[in-house]
Amino acid sequence: MMKRALGVLAALSMVTGSLACSSSSTDAPVTPKDTGVVGDAKDTGTSGDVSVVPGDGDTDAEVTDKTTGLQCTTDEDCDKTAAGIAHCSNALYAVGPLNPTAVCIQFDGSGADVCTPTDDMTIRFCDSNLGLCTKSGTNPATCDAMCIMNSDGTFAQACAGKNACNTEAFGTDSMTMKVSLIGTCQSGCSVDGDCPSGSKCDPVQRFCAKTCTADTDCKFTGAPAYYKCDTTHGACTFKYPKVLGDTCATSDDCLCFKNKTETNGYCIDLCKTGDTCSSGYTCDALLPKKDDKGADLFSFAAQPAGLTGYCLKNCAADTDCPANQMCDSSAGVTQKTCRPKSTATDAGM
Repeated sequence: MMKRALGVLAALSMVTGSLACSSSSTDAPVTPKDTGVVGDAKDTGTSGDVSVVPGDGDTDAEVTDKTTGLQCTTDEDCDKTAAGIAHCSNALYAVGPLNPTAVCIQFDGSGADVCTPTDDMTIRFCDSNLGLCTKSGTNPATCDAMCIMNSDGTFAQACAGKNACNTEAFGTDSMTMKVSLIGTCQSGCSVDGDCPSGSKCDPVQRFCAKTCTADTDCKFTGAPAYYKCDTTHGACTFKYPKVLGDTCATSDDCLCFKNKTETNGYCIDLCKTGDTCSSGYTCDALLPKKDDKGADLFSFAAQPAGLTGYCLKNCAADTDCPANQMCDSSAGVTQKTCRPKSTATDAGM
C-alpha cells in the first residue's frame, strides 16, 4: 500500500517553515465506535497483528480540541482549548490552500509532535479519536483529518467536502471481523472549480495550488528548484522533466512508481476515484482483494468514489507492463493495470 498519496506532498512547506505531508461528503466526522481493532499499518496491504490506540497513547498530554476534520474558515473555528496547535488548513501551506475544502488539523509550529504517530505496528487516533496521528520523515507528527471506509465501500467517517481519502492502513474489527480502510483527508480536487479563490487544481497531484504569473510567485523555503509557475495554467506546479508513462528513476523525474528495490519505474499521475485518467490509463486506488492468507478484504463491484487513486497503465498481461512490473487487478476495478511485483512500493520520493 502507498501511503499519503505516495509522499508527494512531503516536499510542500507549511507557512511556519516546517514540512507538510499529504469520500466526498459534507457530513461532520463521527468518532470511531471501535478502538479495539486489529489492523495493518504496514505497506503490505494485508491484515496482521497490529494494535489500534485511541488518542496519542498519552492521554494526559493530548490536547483535545475535538475539531479535527471539521470544516473551518479561520483558526478560531478549530482552536477550542487555546493551546494554539489547532489550525484551519486554508492558510497553513506555503503552496496554497492544498485542500479543496478547508478543515481543522493539529500542528505545532515549533516543530514538536502533537501526538504519538502511527507506525508499522500501531495505528493511533488523536483529538478524541477524530483524527489520525501521522508523521512524514523527520517532520513533526500532526493530527490529520481522518476517513474510515467500511468493507462494503460505505464510509463510517467521510472526508469533508471534496477532500480525498488517502489510504494509510487497513484494520479488522475485532468483533465483526470486517475490514476497514483508515486514511487521512487531503487534496482531492478534480477541476479548478473545486479549489478556493486564488488557487487552481494541480492536474498531476490534485492539490489546490496558489495562482501565479511568474516563478518568483512559487518560491518558498524548502521548495525544490522545479517547483515553478505554469504560466499557461496560471498556477504553481512541479515542472517535472518527464510525464505520464515515461521510464523514471527518482522523484526528480516525476511521480515515479516503482519497487523500492528496483532502479526504474514509470511516471504516474494522481487521481480521485470516480474521475478519469488519460487514454490508456485507469484511476486505481490499489485496494487489495485478498490478504496474504487468501482471505477476502474488499470485494465490491466498483471502487468507492472519493479515494486517492493512481493513474496506472492499462494492461492485459505482464508483457504489456514496464520491466519489473506485473499486470493485475484491484478490488472494484475490472481493468487490469501495471504495478510493481512487490507491495513495498514508493514514488521515488
